[in-house]
Amino acid sequence: MVSQNSYAFLLLQNGSLYSFNLDSSLTIIDSLILKEPVEASPVIDSSGTIFIASLHGKVYAVDTNLSILWEQETNSKIENSPSYDTSSLYIFNSEGNLLVFEKQTGKLARTIKSELYSFLPPIVCGEEIVILGYNGSIVGYGKDGVEKLRLKLPGIPEAS
Repeated sequence: MVSQNSYAFLLLQNGSLYSFNLDSSLTIIDSLILKEPVEASPVIDSSGTIFIASLHGKVYAVDTNLSILWEQETNSKIENSPSYDTSSLYIFNSEGNLLVFEKQTGKLARTIKSELYSFLPPIVCGEEIVILGYNGSIVGYGKDGVEKLRLKLPGIPEAS
């Protein structure tokens, strides 16, 4: 569930998105059925755009009236929530790629190849995007896709 101002948005695993008015008796205002299973939580930015990544690899931008602003097919499973900054949306897919989309249009701006696997969303930290891998690796990329940071946490065995 995400919220903005007096509205809350609930996304179920079957891809059903509901909006509620928190100032009233929590009645459903509207709904949108995406027909795509979802495992990750949606995120909402300061403009009220809700970003959703489906398990089957579709990415959606939805406004607070639950109208789809854009949708983009990635052809890869997505199991984690998106992250964003003022102009870009960042999604880590199951193939180990960091996908960078233009928030306004949904255009895929860049694909950053990584050997990591993670269920965690990427972390946007200033001019870097950081990925935390299951194997204890932490990798940071510049927004240009160049690797800037790599370290391995001690005491975490490699996956077999």
